[in-house]
Amino acid sequence: MVRLLLYNTHFVCRVNSGYHSNRYFTPSYSQVALAERMLEWEYHEKDVQAFHKNNTVTYFQKRWWVWNEEFSGNNSREDVVYTLNPVPVSAAWAVRDHPFYVTFLNIVFGEVYEQAVINTTVEELIFTGFEDPFLTWVQTNLIAENGTYHYILPFLDLPSGVSRFEKFGWFYERNNSAYYDGIFNMMTGVDDIRKVGKIDWWNYTRETDFFDSPCNKVTGSAGDFFEPGLLRDKIDIYSSDLCMSLSAFYKEDVTRHDLKAYRFWGSNHTFANGTTVPGNECYCVKRVCAPMGLLNVESCRMGSPAFASFPHFFNADPFLLDQVNGLSPEAEKHAFIMDILPEAGIPINVEARIQINLRVKPYPGEGILHTGRI
Repeated sequence: MVRLLLYNTHFVCRVNSGYHSNRYFTPSYSQVALAERMLEWEYHEKDVQAFHKNNTVTYFQKRWWVWNEEFSGNNSREDVVYTLNPVPVSAAWAVRDHPFYVTFLNIVFGEVYEQAVINTTVEELIFTGFEDPFLTWVQTNLIAENGTYHYILPFLDLPSGVSRFEKFGWFYERNNSAYYDGIFNMMTGVDDIRKVGKIDWWNYTRETDFFDSPCNKVTGSAGDFFEPGLLRDKIDIYSSDLCMSLSAFYKEDVTRHDLKAYRFWGSNHTFANGTTVPGNECYCVKRVCAPMGLLNVESCRMGSPAFASFPHFFNADPFLLDQVNGLSPEAEKHAFIMDILPEAGIPINVEARIQINLRVKPYPGEGILHTGRI
């Protein structure tokens, strides 16, 4: 077993205004700054399954988070925030091309009093999950074999995050799970030091179904080690959270703890579309191509209309900032950074900042799918 201790911070965006309005509005957000006030220790533990003759090692990665009360100040896991409800957003997105089912969902949302914006505690939103009336309705009426509408389940194609769970939380059922991240096979570098730390396969495949080729290839480092003798160029890290190989580009030489390192960061090419970087069209999902600075992770995140970016849309298309109020990207606060000892290929500082965004759109008709602008 290999155990690694990190510290992890979460930022939660609180909806300030407009959530009760029946008209279209530009959402206004404030960030609940948990970075210094609500800090969690993040533990990584590699559960090694086997070393192989081809100089690879297979392992599960277990991660868990422990709240650090000492550094959390006056903030609490029980702090309540108003935030967009991902459940109706995801359900509506799944049937967006089928007007009949959009209407059907709208009726159900009205019957169960589903809300476009909910208030919940930070702990529920991230880890323990909050109960949602539509999820309860789905389990009772769709998933159960004796459910009233079980017969239409095959036609709905609901995201597994909606059909599988009775609660929603961004890290729901992830804390302390050895299997959530999947199973990895990594090269040890015994035969060739240049291969050390590189992913051989993930979940028994070298090509996934999440993106078109060649964006679907499982390549890059597992993030723990890199090839010794790094050049001032770029590094590739395979992210099981994003189901893709993330590129970070050389930025500058830095000194940390009296050690000289190369700093790599997420540039405007990291989440680039085909317009910015020709060939990146393969990151489009079901004909939905994201603006520069966004990665469509719909297929990776259980079918939800989720898009990854750097916090506050840092290094993204300025158009995105015009869609919301309250965001202000700054490199010092929002850049994705890795400082690596070039001779050894070992990271000495990692600030892996990622923001998850939900795409919202209006649907025809009445109810929250229209007035909630979902």
